[in-house]
Amino acid sequence: MKKNQYPITSLDSELIEKIKSVAPIHRYTVSTDLFYEGQTPVVAFLLLNGHVQLVKNKKVRKVLNTGDLIGLRELIHHIPFPLSAQVLPNTDMVFLDKSTILEILDVVHDPELSDVFKEIIHEEAV
Repeated sequence: MKKNQYPITSLDSELIEKIKSVAPIHRYTVSTDLFYEGQTPVVAFLLLNGHVQLVKNKKVRKVLNTGDLIGLRELIHHIPFPLSAQVLPNTDMVFLDKSTILEILDVVHDPELSDVFKEIIHEEAV
């Protein structure tokens, strides 16, 4: 798991497979806005394949790749997104709402995955 200045955590392939087992996959065939700066999330996003661009002031600040998880801390703490995000064509992702996150923590019974989620959830809101 690595962190950077943006609210992103990267998960390894083993953890991704565990999440995929309990959450449906959404496929984007065209470019579309995923969320907007200042919007309070109702889901977090796990990128399975493809790319998502994080944008601020009309400039691409970062391109997300496979395994990147974004918005979990914001979802749990009701914090608005600090950036906008655009999904690029041919991208697959999983949406993680609060009930799915709780299911992962309660049903999957994976200490490593639980630790990753708990660490993100308990981070101090910035």
